[in-house]
Amino acid sequence: QEVHVPTTSPEQLRADAEGRLKDGAAPLSAGWTISAEALSLLYRLSSDPESSADALKLLHELQTYQVELDLQQGQRAENEQELIAQLTYYQALYEMAPVGYLVLGRDSRIHQCNQEASRLFGLDGNSLTNQLLASLLSPNSRPALMAMLQEPDQASGKQSVRVQGLYSRPFRLVPGIAPQEDAVLVMLFSEAPTSGS
Repeated sequence: QEVHVPTTSPEQLRADAEGRLKDGAAPLSAGWTISAEALSLLYRLSSDPESSADALKLLHELQTYQVELDLQQGQRAENEQELIAQLTYYQALYEMAPVGYLVLGRDSRIHQCNQEASRLFGLDGNSLTNQLLASLLSPNSRPALMAMLQEPDQASGKQSVRVQGLYSRPFRLVPGIAPQEDAVLVMLFSEAPTSGS
């Protein structure tokens, strides 16, 4: 799914607000009100024939501005709902992916993991979070893991690293694009143990 948050230019917003005022289709006010001082000033200006035209223009401008604020508030609420829906969608994709995902620091500390990654290690939920991945691997596999984490951009998506779990379970790690500075996204695949393992 694509994240699309519509934006409205100030000119479009003004034209929309004026059109709604003209058609009597302005949205209900979201709480913006004209102060008593402003109303008093408008009343004084409109009572004087020399300034009544200016008062009407000012009143129209205030009304238009209020409708603009209400339209912006409505658009902001719609955008927020769309972003929440998109976030929920991508969280579900990450969490329910058929491969294990780990977000690791350069020290191999696990910042995030999905359900499949936890399952591959035989753990529940977020039990992997804050553990060092290196501590879950055999001592012979740790140098390859640490080398991959030090140069993730060179290995990203091009090569995988075969490692062994502490209990002789082999895994293949594929580094991906870092979601943030000093972190690496790693895909984790289980391999059938070889006869010599």
